[in-house]
Amino acid sequence: MSIKEIAYRIIRTAVLMGISFFFLLPFFSPLRSPLKSMLFKHENLPVAKLIRHSDQHWDQKPVIYTPENLGINLPWLDLHNGKSVINWLNTAYNATLIDNDLSEIQSMGVTKVRSFCQMESVFNFKDGRFILNQRYAKNLDDFLSRAQKHGISVVCVMGDGNYEGQPQDLDGHLRWDLIQKPEGLQAYKDAYISYINHFKNHTNILMWDMVNEPYGSITWSFSAKALKVTPQLVHAFLLQSYKAIKPLGGTTPVGFSDVEEEQQQMYQLFSDPQKRKTLVDDCTDIYAMHIYRATASQVADFRSLTGKPKWALELGDYNYDDPDAKEHPIPAANELYNTDENYIAVTQISPKLLNSGFSLIMPWAFAANDGMVKHNPDGSHTLLKLALFMKEQLLNYEHAKK
Repeated sequence: MSIKEIAYRIIRTAVLMGISFFFLLPFFSPLRSPLKSMLFKHENLPVAKLIRHSDQHWDQKPVIYTPENLGINLPWLDLHNGKSVINWLNTAYNATLIDNDLSEIQSMGVTKVRSFCQMESVFNFKDGRFILNQRYAKNLDDFLSRAQKHGISVVCVMGDGNYEGQPQDLDGHLRWDLIQKPEGLQAYKDAYISYINHFKNHTNILMWDMVNEPYGSITWSFSAKALKVTPQLVHAFLLQSYKAIKPLGGTTPVGFSDVEEEQQQMYQLFSDPQKRKTLVDDCTDIYAMHIYRATASQVADFRSLTGKPKWALELGDYNYDDPDAKEHPIPAANELYNTDENYIAVTQISPKLLNSGFSLIMPWAFAANDGMVKHNPDGSHTLLKLALFMKEQLLNYEHAKK
């Protein structure tokens, strides 16, 4: 018998003995307990615990960032002198600066931005109605066209109600007083129809975001609080606006985006089924959230939320300064603007969102956050940790496709 045949028989015998030992093990009680505990360490656990154990790290499973699921907020104009302009589409519009921003964003591999395109910035308000200002409408047309030239689609935020005092003509502020009376609601309906009809020819509109944080604003906007605007009034306004815009927008989603916070019930707009049913579901095509938290554990598990696409249209670390937690459940010091802290928060929360079915996340922000991107006096930009991470991820993805 050759050496090869002897070796084959030895290996075959060992394998057969091992298989026999495995199947006969349950019948040898002296050996059963210690070996079984090693071989079947989960056998005595309830099924539910087994599922949780195997799924306990679901939220941090590796994700692939792509131009489809990773965008950025470009909310308004940064002047490269330490200042920015929220109401940027009329007298403050600067085509050169905004084109520089779009060029830098394109170089990052980003193809989706969210920008404040307030109707009240490009429509005059006179004699109880809004009238398109042709001169300032051209600024918004110019911005959308430039974005398209750079291969960028835009979530157009049509209004924002976070301000103090009385609204003024062309100030970019939602007029809370109008949504409280029928004639005011009609003025907004007519204005939104005119707005959509004028700007809908731009084929790079990603979403008509009717109002920025409409429900959240009534808890912190001095103007809304002074007028005692209720969630029911906001819902009536959103529903009317949605019904007016939806038939005109083609396949472009219509809706609103708002703050979502697990630590305060009043901001559980999307995680609370009853609030979704009464305040959200009939006036948006997208579950569009704003999430500002430090860790993934502070964010709700949205895996069971289905029926509409889920987008995080603002994402970052804590965006308030309350070190003693006098007005918030968690102490914070505006970590959103801290380069390292915000990077840690976004890179931990993003996988949880993507693993729970979100199809788009947009960190805050290319402008209005010097902890993410610095706008230098010479017109150039310095990308900081999170922006560099985004650029690396997106460029690596494109490289891997080739």
